[in-house]
Amino acid sequence: MIFPTISIVMPSFNQGKYIEEAIKSILTQDYPELEFLILDGGSTDGTQEIISKYTENIYYWHSQPDEGQVDALIQGFKKASGSLLGWINSDDVLLKGSLKRIAHAYMENPQAGMFGGDYVIIDEHGRIIRFKKHTKYAAWFGRHGLQVISPDWFFTRAAYQEVGGLNPSYQYDMDTDLFYRMVLMGIKFTYIESDLMCFRLHQESKTITRENAFHYDFVLMSQIFNDSNWMIKRRLIKYLYWTLQTVNGNYLKSYIKTVRYRRYCWRKFENSNNFYFSAGNTYFKSE
Repeated sequence: MIFPTISIVMPSFNQGKYIEEAIKSILTQDYPELEFLILDGGSTDGTQEIISKYTENIYYWHSQPDEGQVDALIQGFKKASGSLLGWINSDDVLLKGSLKRIAHAYMENPQAGMFGGDYVIIDEHGRIIRFKKHTKYAAWFGRHGLQVISPDWFFTRAAYQEVGGLNPSYQYDMDTDLFYRMVLMGIKFTYIESDLMCFRLHQESKTITRENAFHYDFVLMSQIFNDSNWMIKRRLIKYLYWTLQTVNGNYLKSYIKTVRYRRYCWRKFENSNNFYFSAGNTYFKSE
């Protein structure tokens, strides 16, 4: 089987506490066509020494000042050559077999340009906080102002170029902005019914320390929809999403799974008998 090249860009700045775990989670994917790039913003916490241990398996890396996460990502995607693109932050981890799941979804759904699945929220020690399960109707909700895909989504090079890439105006919700522009352009989304990555929450993470900045980016996105009533309509769509997730049992499934595995280390979870690490056990659902 000929797998597509997948380019993963990892932006980093002073995440020496977590970056080695993130790097290992990517390099141990056993994916034959991986192109891994790390763009560090000039860290001073030992990050460079950690990265240098893995240079034989890294396609490109540098450590130099940049203008933030979005700038690093834009630089990385310019250097990448893969048919599929994505990024993993240096404090997150990619679960076992995720790249093969994404590759199979890409090969089985050639009409799609975006691919994503479910994810796990972990704490600073790698312990599971909760599971997040999404829906195959992510593109429909996106067209109506609600971003419901996980941080692990990947996209084709063609889709990325079609919408003009990342917008440097957004330093926090850049992924939401990119997703909105793609779905409004009619780019199809394929849902992979599997946990693909772990999103880490800790006291230094942007999600916690820059909550007001996220809101500022979010308000700016109303310009994408060119609708003064966008925020009001979004609340209604959010209620519809909540109803759908309740009726189809996704919230209940996530709750039961969370109760079962809460405070497990993510490594223990991915090696459990209940974790589907074979691409043959993955189910793809397209809108």
